[in-house]
Amino acid sequence: MLALLIVFGIGLAIVAIVVGIFNQLVTYRNRFKLISTDRAAAREKGWNMVWWDFLFYAGVAVVVTISVPIAGVLVVFSLLVVPPVSALLVLGKSRFQLAFGWLIAGIGSLVGILASVAMDLPAGPALIAALVMLMLMAAAVARWRRTG
Repeated sequence: MLALLIVFGIGLAIVAIVVGIFNQLVTYRNRFKLISTDRAAAREKGWNMVWWDFLFYAGVAVVVTISVPIAGVLVVFSLLVVPPVSALLVLGKSRFQLAFGWLIAGIGSLVGILASVAMDLPAGPALIAALVMLMLMAAAVARWRRTG
């Protein structure tokens, strides 16, 4: 079990490093940010939107292709969907969304893996359950903020 967690962690760390380098150094992070938040402004700058969309989706495809054999389909897509949805629920449109999403992913992964080890549960479902619990808590916070 420990060997599996080590391999799982090393594999995901490698993917995270590759994505970080891809995002920060190679692909002009600010361009992706502007294209994601204000496509009209990006068009005014003369940027080829088809090229940048292709580059973004190619990056996502590489990450998913590398991650799925390591972690499994449900874990990968839970980590792709749940943290941003949780951040959107709690923060709305905010510049802190990305950091909050990373925090949710980190906490959910840590809690899920620790619960898996402590209770002898499968790691993938435990991680997904932890992420879903955090998303439900985010939804409760969002509802509380709207109503009261």
